[in-house]
Amino acid sequence: MELTFKITISADAHHSWQGVLQTESGVCSFDSELELLQKMATQIDAGEPDCTGWKKDACIDNTSI
Repeated sequence: MELTFKITISADAHHSWQGVLQTESGVCSFDSELELLQKMATQIDAGEPDCTGWKKDACIDNTSI
């Protein structure tokens, strides 16, 4: 199985990254590197992300992040 992740870093507040993780399943935001890695690991292990606010097939507008 092959998964593709698109990661958009929009900020680096509190010495940690914030941004958006996009996969073929949809998009979700993250508030730290740890949260990003956890969401990626969950997506890889279970094939389904553990993400509240997950938006199925949503487009990302980088200007609004």
